[in-house]
Amino acid sequence: MSGTNRPLDEVDAQLLAACHSMGVLAEHIASHGLQPQLLTNLERVADGFRRLVVERRAALMGREAA
Repeated sequence: MSGTNRPLDEVDAQLLAACHSMGVLAEHIASHGLQPQLLTNLERVADGFRRLVVERRAALMGREAA
């Protein structure tokens, strides 16, 4: 178990899902333009992605310390 109390595999799965969501939103924005709601959604996904990257780093550091 990691320092985040979640298995690394779970964090990785969510990180990959966030990557996919960002890609889908980016494609949608490219097709439909810079609509405010799309940009808000992309910002939310990007914030979640950032948090997951930090959580993943903490999980890896927890593994190394163990």
